Amino acid sequence: MTAMRPEPPRPVLPDLPDLPGIFARLRKDPSLRFTEAGRTLLRMFDACQAVVREEEAIKSGLPPHCLPSLAELSHAYASVLQSFAAELRGLQPVRPAEGRENVG
Repeated sequence: MTAMRPEPPRPVLPDLPDLPGIFARLRKDPSLRFTEAGRTLLRMFDACQAVVREEEAIKSGLPPHCLPSLAELSHAYASVLQSFAAELRGLQPVRPAEGRENVG
């Protein structure tokens, strides 16, 4: 009989925006749907949504010997996505401050 390790406490997630709503809106956007870059990101976020929706079923179906590698890969990709998100925020156009006239 193998001893089961107690499950580590789940990290507390910050209040998340309406992820399904945001994804549904973006999925309808032709500028994403009809470009390779857009389709790639939509497929990625579709997979992320599946993990959110089916997290327990997915975790319970994973072979124990793969868990350390899957955890490492998940952490690494989470870090990549954090960096990617920061870069996307940096690419957003700067909007003129409210109340100031746009001179130009």
